[in-house]
Amino acid sequence: MTQNLIELRAEYQDNFENSSNRDHIEIWDRIAIRISFRDQTLVTARQCQIKWSALRRGYDNVCRILSGNREGFPIQSPNLFDIEFFEMMSDEFWLPRSNKSINLT
Repeated sequence: MTQNLIELRAEYQDNFENSSNRDHIEIWDRIAIRISFRDQTLVTARQCQIKWSALRRGYDNVCRILSGNREGFPIQSPNLFDIEFFEMMSDEFWLPRSNKSINLT
């Protein structure tokens, strides 16, 4: 389900980028419906949002670790999801298009 969430979040990136924050819940609803259908498990939009936020935090944490944590942010040991899905997240598709050229290494 996590892989489906990442793939669907990437698929809907333009929708997220071109809508107001208050309209994002409708996009998360669509993602939750598609995940529920694909994986035959009922998930809610809120669960998808929470999981996405955890994936982003984990990804950012691993990036800090790999870059030597130059900013001095608190870091923690990565969990299995952070490690397993780091590569899928590494293109940073969720960043606004103007910020995609930032290199963390």
